[in-house]
Amino acid sequence: LEGIRKGAKQGLVISAGLVNDETDVEFIITLDVETKTEAYNLIHAAKLVKSGFFTPIIYSYFAPEGLAVKASDLPKE
Repeated sequence: LEGIRKGAKQGLVISAGLVNDETDVEFIITLDVETKTEAYNLIHAAKLVKSGFFTPIIYSYFAPEGLAVKASDLPKE
């Protein structure tokens, strides 16, 4: 969770949250980056991805300009 807070403060994380449906997806993070390579590098720096606990799948997505999360919207530590 700390990595998500840090990314939000840096303007990289637009939104993040758990998925509660019948798919195998557990968590979604929307990043404000230019390339899939940049997203790959950010996500693969996470401890739980490095350890193999999570296996990320990265998709390209274009969101409306101005979509953002404010640090004040994040849960308190």
